[in-house]
Amino acid sequence: MSKKKDSDRQRDLLTSYEKKRAEFDKKQKHFNELDKKLNFLAKDEARRKRANRLIQTGALAEKYFDTSHLNSEQIEELFKMFSDYINHKKPDKFKK
Repeated sequence: MSKKKDSDRQRDLLTSYEKKRAEFDKKQKHFNELDKKLNFLAKDEARRKRANRLIQTGALAEKYFDTSHLNSEQIEELFKMFSDYINHKKPDKFKK
């Protein structure tokens, strides 16, 4: 009878272990899903901020350089003409 109790006890321990392992796997899967969502949200926020910054920069360039009538290639050519001068004369507080 002692062997039967040991066998039952081992079976119960194994069952308990399997249940705990299943719970752990479920929690780990949930954690991984949350981690993916968090990474997506962080990347999405960075993308939105960059897009907003680019739009604002374009609007300022259009305003101060009167580029509304130029196409992209012409705007780039205009910026190239002045970029060396502006970068050279840029105050220290605006440098990296």
